[in-house]
Amino acid sequence: MAGSGSTARSKARRNSAKKVSQDKEIKNESKASEAPASKKASALHETTGLRGMYDKCAKFLASVKDETSRVTWPTGKELRSATIVVLVTLVLVSAYMGLISKVFSLMFNTPESTGL
Repeated sequence: MAGSGSTARSKARRNSAKKVSQDKEIKNESKASEAPASKKASALHETTGLRGMYDKCAKFLASVKDETSRVTWPTGKELRSATIVVLVTLVLVSAYMGLISKVFSLMFNTPESTGL
């Protein structure tokens, strides 16, 4: 008999949970119906047609402008040093690849360039 009391409590909890979710749905529906028609129309207008595309582009460009203002741009000295590092790395990697190509062409007795 002790089990029947806990069963009744669990049924009561489930019923109250259903009641709460139904109340939330009713509130959400009433809030949606309270929204003026102009807001609904403008929301529809923003997502459709040429005006909506213009609004999206304008919003995107505004966010790009905002994001570029947050960027930390390098100074002239930092830019020069980074450029030098890139160029030196490029020369070293090119020399290494040329050396490897030469070694393999000598090992396998193939011409350096097999051009078409």
